[in-house]
This record gives sequence, structure tokens and C-alpha cells, in this order.
Amino acid sequence: MSKFKAATAAAAITAAAFVAQGASAASFYVDNVVGTWTNVQPGSATNLNNVSGDPATLSWGNPAAGATGQSQYIFNANSPSGPWAEGALIDFGQFTHNNQPITGTSITSADLEFAFQVDDVAPITASSPLAGLTLSFTHNETPNVGGGNCCNDEVTATISSGGGSFTLGSLVYTFSVLGFSQDGGSSFVSSFSTVEGQPNTANLYGKYSVAPVPLPAAAWMLIAGLGGLGVMARRRKAG
Repeated sequence: MSKFKAATAAAAITAAAFVAQGASAASFYVDNVVGTWTNVQPGSATNLNNVSGDPATLSWGNPAAGATGQSQYIFNANSPSGPWAEGALIDFGQFTHNNQPITGTSITSADLEFAFQVDDVAPITASSPLAGLTLSFTHNETPNVGGGNCCNDEVTATISSGGGSFTLGSLVYTFSVLGFSQDGGSSFVSSFSTVEGQPNTANLYGKYSVAPVPLPAAAWMLIAGLGGLGVMARRRKAG
């Protein structure tokens, strides 16, 4: 085999090995899930507990007759561990709206900053990659008058920002939120009606998709250049 053919073959093998390595998605581990309530509007009538190790709790309002306390948003993080395969449903924690009859000022919106660590080996360490995103909640505190479902509050959560992509080895993992589920992950919603006078819970689920790290442009240019030289060499030999 000529030196040129050997170099071309080596470049092709290198590219093929890179793509093959990225095509096999490795499982990964998740730990140190943390939720923090921020950007509460209006913030004048709220109490926050974002102490590490405690459920992240946002409380508001003055308890009215029949109430057992303030209304609350609570996020109780899970430790999902793993290993998780691509596309597996991951339960990151439970959201609770403690819907109590209140007077005074209610919240209209709040953000849940949601972060966690990942790695392709266990256990998770301080140097493991950090991923996360921000869920923006809007809150409709309905007046407690009338019949039927008049007293149910409406809670809606949307993704406002996130850094849910990270690289491990030759793979890029991209996290996506599926939404809240009240049936163990069979169906997902981003908004729900919460019943007055009781805790209303839903679990936050997500999953990952995986893709190979893009081959550097310089490598593709090298392979293309070697291929072009090969065509020229064959033409000269044929001539």
C-alpha cells in the first residue's frame, strides 16, 4: 500500500471510530438535585426557605377562616441516582401547592431554579458536570366565592432558561423537561388546577437525548482534502 493510501485510510478510520464512539449512548447518573425559589412577584408578602437540605418552600398570604396555614409552593427534590439510559423517564422531585384560603397579597409569579449534577460513572463528585434550568411559574389566586370549582387556583410552569446540555467523553447530553405528572409519568401537563384547602402534588419529569460531539471542522476538511488528492492520483495513473 502506498504512503498516500495508508494516510487516507488512517484518516477515514479515525473519522469512523469517532462517529461509532458517539453512536453508542452511555448510561449516566444523576444526583445532588437542588431547587431554589427566586424572582417572586410581588415579594413583599412572601416567606422563603431555600436552606440546603430542606424542601424549597415559598409561602404567602394571611390564613383565613378554615386555613391550616399560609398558601405554599414546595419543591422536594429526589435523588434519582441511576444509571439512566437515553430516553428514560427521570423523576426529579415533587412539586406541591398547598392551596389554603388566605387574605392579603398573593403571589402572581415565581421562578424555580433547578440544578443537578451528572456523570457517566458513580458516585457523583464535586467535579461532575452541573446542569440545570429555570422553571417560571405563573399563579392565579382565584377568589373563594361561588360554587363548583370556583376556589381552585391555577398554576402554570414554563421553561424560561436553561443550561441542560453537557458533554461527557464523546457524547453531548441534552436535557428536556417533559412536565408535571400526577399519574407516575403516564401523562404530562404544564398547568393544573389545584383544589382549595389541601395539598396538591405533581412530580417533575425529564429525559435526555444523546448525540455525538461534532467532529471538528478541520478534521472534515482534512478528510475531504485527502479524498480529493486520491481522485487526482487515480486520474493521473489512468492517464
